[in-house]
Amino acid sequence: MKLKLITISFLLLQACVGAPIKTEEIKSVTVKGKNTSSAMSIKSDRERRYAQQLHDLKLKNPVAEAQRDISRGSYYLMGYSSGRRGEKVFPGLSLQQATNSSCGFKNLDGFGDVLYGRNHLEYRKEMKIYASQFNRTMIASCTSNASRQIMR
Repeated sequence: MKLKLITISFLLLQACVGAPIKTEEIKSVTVKGKNTSSAMSIKSDRERRYAQQLHDLKLKNPVAEAQRDISRGSYYLMGYSSGRRGEKVFPGLSLQQATNSSCGFKNLDGFGDVLYGRNHLEYRKEMKIYASQFNRTMIASCTSNASRQIMR
């Protein structure tokens, strides 16, 4: 019990001061009868997930995907929030182009302030390229008469 309390205290202290956690020092902890994963396990699971998403993304055609959504009447731009103020970023478009359109907004996964590894970084790079091409195709169909459909 004392070890659990020390481990939890350590994690809370690290979160408060923003100091990096040495993941190799953290083991699986049992809290209220539930076994929580170690930080290292979470990191490797997410890194594997982004490796798969990167592979899947490279098989997609952003122009064809945008044209498919347009034909279905689904108008949205891809983007993510950046910085402390959460400013929206729309790859391939200026903020003015995006805000003047009647398109909805689809928030991209994986663009937070945590980086899980090389695959996650590569996924972000490729997703920006993909979203840029998608947005440039989609923006032409976003007019004031288009039905606004917000994607989440």
